[in-house]
Amino acid sequence: MHGWARTYIAKEVRNSRSKYLGTHLLRVLPRGVAGASIGGKAVEMVLISLGVAVITFGIGRSCISSPRCGAGAAGSYYVVRGLVLGSMSAQSVMRWVREHGLKWRLVRLPTTTATVRDAARALGVPPSNIVKTIVVVAGGKFYAVVLPGDRKLDLKKLEKIVGSKPRLANPREVLEATGYPVGGVPPVALPPHVTLIVDEELLKRDRVYGGGGEDGVLLEFSPRELVEVVKPVVAKVFR
Repeated sequence: MHGWARTYIAKEVRNSRSKYLGTHLLRVLPRGVAGASIGGKAVEMVLISLGVAVITFGIGRSCISSPRCGAGAAGSYYVVRGLVLGSMSAQSVMRWVREHGLKWRLVRLPTTTATVRDAARALGVPPSNIVKTIVVVAGGKFYAVVLPGDRKLDLKKLEKIVGSKPRLANPREVLEATGYPVGGVPPVALPPHVTLIVDEELLKRDRVYGGGGEDGVLLEFSPRELVEVVKPVVAKVFR
């Protein structure tokens, strides 16, 4: 998707006065501007990445400029109704940290931190200093697995831990299950139905950076303190 389109959508989400996005959202964003084609699926995925659970999504028609509106004409617009789940995500994380008396901090950055590479580049640190929280589904239950950013999750090892075959949750499932978008899921302030699993390798590190609740925000925390406070499952889960 064109950068200007994503910037526009993000601005509309931030400016929403309600937790619910009405059907007016994106009505001023035509399907094609200056010859640029914007796919509906792309718009929906951007909304999910920004923390919006899309309730309805479709193409609205408006014939203000012309009595006849053809497909892709200036009168055809995206119409969205959704629930903003991630708009308070970073605040929820900071509230959790303060309630537990921890000296962790949130780092806000002027760029995306949706991937380990993005986060490492933004902070100027190696990928090994970044941790990722991967949400998986196994046996109808959700698990948030925290592991080093430069390692890959071993689903076979995880299966032995959870007792059933796991799969990666899709972006919509991640948002609906945790309240956070992919790339922003923190290791704390998660719903009680999400079980936390921490890779044992992280206990060797003093400070690391993980998801801070939303894109562009990272949580600097101590893995050992995380384990002491949350008491998650600790095991080796990477390959």
